[in-house]
Amino acid sequence: MSQLNSQRTYLYLLYNEIIYDTLCNNYVNILTLNKSPEGALKPYTKLMALTKPYTRDLITATKECAYVINNNINNNINISNNITSHSNILTLDELNEFTEFLINNNYVITEYSYSGNNNNTATSNSNSNSTKKIIYSFKITL
Repeated sequence: MSQLNSQRTYLYLLYNEIIYDTLCNNYVNILTLNKSPEGALKPYTKLMALTKPYTRDLITATKECAYVINNNINNNINISNNITSHSNILTLDELNEFTEFLINNNYVITEYSYSGNNNNTATSNSNSNSTKKIIYSFKITL
């Protein structure tokens, strides 16, 4: 009698999300995920409250949560060298290093759909000025 294969495949979406950095009073493009990941990526992610650009007025600011990726995934090197309140989060500038991490840790890129000015906005936001764009999807089988 053979044992059943108990492997499971997990699928994720990677986003470029624009947030407002209240410390430096500027906008930052960060990498976020649609859900908490499994595998080697898990210890490098956390759920974090983010300030959206259209809510930067501190009186009416609202926070939205997203799964962010810590930049210590790149061996504690902050590639962008920008000191902000989000310095420990991967930014769009670090996309190549993040993709390399995924490939080196048995994740598979399944669909690449990002271009700087694309219209691949997150479907959960009906606003045409969405600050969240899909970069690609990836998966891992454990």
